[in-house]
Amino acid sequence: AKNLAAIGAFLVMHVQAAWLLWRGQTGIMLASMCNNRLRFWCEILANFIVWPVSTYIDQAVKHYCFTLCTDLWVSASQALQERAARHGAFLTVTQPGDSSTLSVESPIQRLAEIKGIFSMLEQQLSSVLLPLMPALYLWPTMIRGVGVWSPLLLVFNYVAFRGCQLLAPDWQALQREETVLE
Repeated sequence: AKNLAAIGAFLVMHVQAAWLLWRGQTGIMLASMCNNRLRFWCEILANFIVWPVSTYIDQAVKHYCFTLCTDLWVSASQALQERAARHGAFLTVTQPGDSSTLSVESPIQRLAEIKGIFSMLEQQLSSVLLPLMPALYLWPTMIRGVGVWSPLLLVFNYVAFRGCQLLAPDWQALQREETVLE
């Protein structure tokens, strides 16, 4: 629960830091277009302060996602090992009495493979949460600004992207064919 609370707090801070970065970059452009040198240098100085903070927040989210998934993995593996030890599950799995049940060659190896599931979960959390939070934060602004077209625009973008993927040539097959011909 502590890791989830930390992830939530850092995600809220991530949105605010991303907003400050976007505002700072447009502030630099505005100051340079207006030939306001003092504001230009103030915006650059402010961005030098916001960038490390934003990077720290991103790394903290990734760290807490890793910690959360590691804690989940430890809890799951302890529970499975306890069940296996108490109920003799290893013997039942390696030498099933019923011929319709498949035997598992190395149940200990299967328990060790559980870490891979939680590693994938951690990677997905880290890679999806950071870009998704600003989108969710800006969703009301997008709907107020563009209206009902904003959700439809997202759907249309997905359909266009998926259509391009379906129509694009299979580059791996082309490369395999090219290496065969060479």
